[in-house]
Amino acid sequence: MERGDGATLHRAAAAALRNRPERWAPARLGRHILAAGDADRAVEPLDKAVGFALYDGEVQHAELLLTELEAAVGAVDQAPLSRESVRFLMLRARVLRRTSRIDRSVEVAAAAAQAARDGGHEDLLARALLDYANCLTSAGDLRPARPLLEEALRRSDERGEQATVAASWRHLAYLELCEGRLKQSQDAAWQAIRGHSEMGDPVGVANAYMMLGRATSALGQVEVATAQLTQAQDAFTRSGARWGIATVANTLGDMHRRQGEADAEEE
Repeated sequence: MERGDGATLHRAAAAALRNRPERWAPARLGRHILAAGDADRAVEPLDKAVGFALYDGEVQHAELLLTELEAAVGAVDQAPLSRESVRFLMLRARVLRRTSRIDRSVEVAAAAAQAARDGGHEDLLARALLDYANCLTSAGDLRPARPLLEEALRRSDERGEQATVAASWRHLAYLELCEGRLKQSQDAAWQAIRGHSEMGDPVGVANAYMMLGRATSALGQVEVATAQLTQAQDAFTRSGARWGIATVANTLGDMHRRQGEADAEEE
């Protein structure tokens, strides 16, 4: 087959996929467009595909897609401060954090936040700041994470970026939990639950309930925490998020094990 014929077939396949609503469609669409030699048009669907894979907890798939996105961004010779380059750095930082390469994720997230600020990408800056704060928190570096989270929350609220507002509240709940500010963690988790619920984001709701349950458990309210974690598990189950179901099961198991140990000590 001639190379030109191959490109034609890939473009035809891409045309057939362009309006497909399924979550797997952007990955296939981006790959066909990239294989056809149209790298500039492959960036958007591959970017979306990486985001979907991370949201669904398919981290290895996200990492594979990120390699293809890097090829697409590199092929169109994007400037370091271009929107596409910043988006790639943001997604790369998330993949690195989710694959436990924490130190490197902090470096990349810092670069993404700075590039978003320097490039004037106001629509990306709040999320980039949130990602940077998340990476710092994962690294145990809590003090510099707080102002970043607070700035992300303020900027996203001012711009009406509801998804980032809700995510910022959820991660602030985690930061408060790490610092032992349990009531503040609960308050932030409830804010996140409301925000994700208004958006119709079941995985976000589940994650926020899981954070709420962890804070409630730390306050010693095991029965209430069990109900909250069960709500998280039910929401993950409805979404088919196996990673979330397993995470909540582990959290419940740890909580009841600690409670059992505490009861045994009192006997």
